[in-house]
Amino acid sequence: MKKINFKKGFTLIELLVVVAIIGILASVVLASLNTARTKGQTAAFKAEMTQVRTSITLFCDGKAASTAITGLIGSTFGTVANNTCDGSGGGTATITPTAGKGGSCTSATVTDSSIAFSGTGC
Repeated sequence: MKKINFKKGFTLIELLVVVAIIGILASVVLASLNTARTKGQTAAFKAEMTQVRTSITLFCDGKAASTAITGLIGSTFGTVANNTCDGSGGGTATITPTAGKGGSCTSATVTDSSIAFSGTGC
């Protein structure tokens, strides 16, 4: 009689190769998620600054020059500096996002007619 030898299970090498492949795929996915998170934060910051621009226009309409602009954004989103009306219905504010809120943007200078962002990739 012939002896039939059935192989059951996987060898150690096969298991190690599968674990290594899964590890490589996981690292690629995590790197992509981090990039997507930064892009999302940057997009949220830019959208918020567009709303701030509208707020400046509405707030400064009819206000005297050097009137401080208040209530632009919540304190959890960022800090506001140089925020004054210009006396002609417009104004300027510089916003610096708090950590983790601005994505790749480090600050934005918002006027009633434009927004200038600073930061690499912003």
